[in-house]
Amino acid sequence: MELHYFDFVPPPGWNGFRLGRQVRLIPPNTPPTEATCAIIVSPLLPRSAALPPADVLFAQTLEAECAITKAEVLSKNGPVPANSDHGLAGISFDVRLKATTGSERRLYVLLVDELCYYGINYLSSETTFATHEDTFWTAVRTIKPFAGRIVSPGGKPFDHFGE
Repeated sequence: MELHYFDFVPPPGWNGFRLGRQVRLIPPNTPPTEATCAIIVSPLLPRSAALPPADVLFAQTLEAECAITKAEVLSKNGPVPANSDHGLAGISFDVRLKATTGSERRLYVLLVDELCYYGINYLSSETTFATHEDTFWTAVRTIKPFAGRIVSPGGKPFDHFGE
């Protein structure tokens, strides 16, 4: 299946690499093995009547992620409105986790339009979080709506209205 990612302006100098289906961006001059934070870009998720609302989708995703990584949610703040400067609106959550690597703080943002969900997250150690938080929000504001046509794996246009 071909993956599509949203158009946005990555932070200047940050380096990107694929990890599974996600793209991870790390600060300049930081080897991936030494990174204490990352901006994580998820592929576009086509809207469907079968998908729950954004806040429920987030809760399900966080639960699944914690089950896989054995992380424990220490606190969760949200949903809080989040927007891009290009007309996308959605929600964000600020989550503190106890992970196998120590205490983490994450910002999860899920923007939505009539075609897609746009997921971008900031994952950081507690001690590094404030250093790049503004950089993350600057990147979020640059996310543009998907301008193409969603195509299903079988090659037929994706019908996002269920008609």
